[in-house]
Amino acid sequence: MVKQGLVRRLTLFLLCFLAPPSLAQGPTTNPFVFNTSRLMGTVQLAFTLEQTTAYLNGETFNFSSLPKLVGGRAMVPLREFADALNLDLFITAESVRLGKLEVKKDFSAVLIGGQPTDLLSAQLLEGQIYVSIRTLSDALEGVLGVSSDGRTLTLTLLSQREGTVGQPQARFSTNKTTYAQGEPVLLSDYSYDPDGLDLPSRKWTGKQATYFIAGEQTLTLQVSNQKGISSLPYSRKIIISSERVDSPLSYALKYASLGGSFPDSSLPYPRLDPLPGSPDFTPLLFSDSPENVPTQGLLYQDIVYPGVNTATPGTGRVRVVAHHVNGTSGNARVFVVARNPDAQPLSIRSSRLGETAPARFAGTLGQATLLDYFADTDGSTLQVGAGQTVTLYSTPILAPGTGMNLMMDLEIAAPSLGRVELSVLMLSDPLLPIPAVIQQIPTLPPDGRHVRGTFMGAVRRLNVDLSGPLPAKVVLGDASDSPLQGMDALSRTPVVLRGNFGMLYELNLQNAGGVVGALAARGGLYKGAIAVTDPQLSRTDVLPLPLSGVIADPNAPVLFLRANGLPNAGSSAQNTLKTGLQKVLSTQDARGMNFQLQFVPASGSNLPIHLIFYRPANLPFAPAQPQPQPSSPLPTVPPANPSNKPLEPTAPAPVPPVVPPEDPPSHQLEGR
Repeated sequence: MVKQGLVRRLTLFLLCFLAPPSLAQGPTTNPFVFNTSRLMGTVQLAFTLEQTTAYLNGETFNFSSLPKLVGGRAMVPLREFADALNLDLFITAESVRLGKLEVKKDFSAVLIGGQPTDLLSAQLLEGQIYVSIRTLSDALEGVLGVSSDGRTLTLTLLSQREGTVGQPQARFSTNKTTYAQGEPVLLSDYSYDPDGLDLPSRKWTGKQATYFIAGEQTLTLQVSNQKGISSLPYSRKIIISSERVDSPLSYALKYASLGGSFPDSSLPYPRLDPLPGSPDFTPLLFSDSPENVPTQGLLYQDIVYPGVNTATPGTGRVRVVAHHVNGTSGNARVFVVARNPDAQPLSIRSSRLGETAPARFAGTLGQATLLDYFADTDGSTLQVGAGQTVTLYSTPILAPGTGMNLMMDLEIAAPSLGRVELSVLMLSDPLLPIPAVIQQIPTLPPDGRHVRGTFMGAVRRLNVDLSGPLPAKVVLGDASDSPLQGMDALSRTPVVLRGNFGMLYELNLQNAGGVVGALAARGGLYKGAIAVTDPQLSRTDVLPLPLSGVIADPNAPVLFLRANGLPNAGSSAQNTLKTGLQKVLSTQDARGMNFQLQFVPASGSNLPIHLIFYRPANLPFAPAQPQPQPSSPLPTVPPANPSNKPLEPTAPAPVPPVVPPEDPPSHQLEGR
């Protein structure tokens, strides 16, 4: 007897300490109350002694260990019983608990609600714990029925709801209980608050847009009302079959939200050869050196001639880009100032302006500025009299160590021989850029690492024909994408704008029907934006890339285009199904559609980037795991006017044919 007792104690001890982690540590709720969040309504278990077949709510399932009759007690394996009824089994170093039942590890006591009960109602049989079904019925406050021959037993449980009065109630359903791999899982959330309060917070566990591993999945929802009171968790189970209807890649291209990333282990793809569009002569004044400004002073200055040799005499455009950090010991501000050195007046209109200030992270500066720039179309006009100086832009106060980023398009109307002087300067607060101050501040030298200068060709237009085999890519920012050549007007030295930061790429996508576009960051971290114009819908969507965080994985492109004739925003699985999945893949009536992209390399990010174009109907399955992203509404702005009037007769930098070298090594480009 002593030896048998030691064996029983040792076996149970090993069961306790070798249990899976999910069972070895229970939640912090009352361990004597079983988890009823997954048991809504009545649950009924029927079984026959010495038979493996049992019935749960009328559905057949099988015990792997036989229910037994031991000493006149009908006994069932405890772990299998708990799993079948979806109950939480708590295993600790001292005991095993299920609902109000507690079995001490050495079988020295069997308790219901803390009170001792029949010591032999829990026994170690064939290496596992068996418990009397009557004891379980009492511990779970169930109703036990026995057949006339005493061999078939039916246990009925009514779920015992935990919670407090007025607690929110989490509820949801799925449109099916069994899904194929790659099939969208559609949810209906009908959670509510008994007092009618809003439910601003939802916490999901196990929720995915789809699944690619066969087996059972548990989805759990917990909601909180506006007072911060949370519901109990509410769960449902679904089954993922071995059938596959989509690969992770093809699923993402059909359903993933724009701005979300997806894995693509097939990168890189063949290169496309864009053809140059109409040339552009718009000057770009670029001020990024010194980037970390050590003292107040003039950062960059040049004179432009908007009325010379232009298609419309007396009018022209110019872009000003500035990126600086306050490296002084006190507060400061950055200004953009225009001076009319001639005897006749002129006017300056800000047609587009994007700015971020103050901020401490370069990636944040770049993306926020681009989103601001793409969304801004309504500018103000200033009249500049003869010899007058006006301030076009001013940052908020920049504390030491904080930076600014600016991208501003100006339209200037002047006499045919008129000039305008544009200056970027940093002044200690509270100084203002009046002529007397500007004349006294020093001209700061470049820092030797970053770029400043004037470059011709602020817009590069490319035509991309997508009628050929896809997937394929367009590469921007590598050695084959010719950098702008320019001049530092202050030092009169030639400069090169590597990476073309501040230059606007206008890509005309031809034969784009049914195409999906994504951006892959192949040079390092990237955080930017893109504007997508759908002429068929006469709308432009401005999209952050990515929606949040940064693009860090070079093999996880971020979706920016789904060219299916539908709105380019809100492309969740639910919305896609509502509008008709067939439209995503139906390209025969939309193959000739054109789309326009506007892209500016983001300050503080790395190049090159790949614009990858897919046609989902042509994709094979790919063995990658999806990473579904939440959908996000996109700001909508009118299509930008792509016309740029020439300001000077200088030819733009040539766009050479694209050759297919391998991806260059990752690098941080200096022209930011």
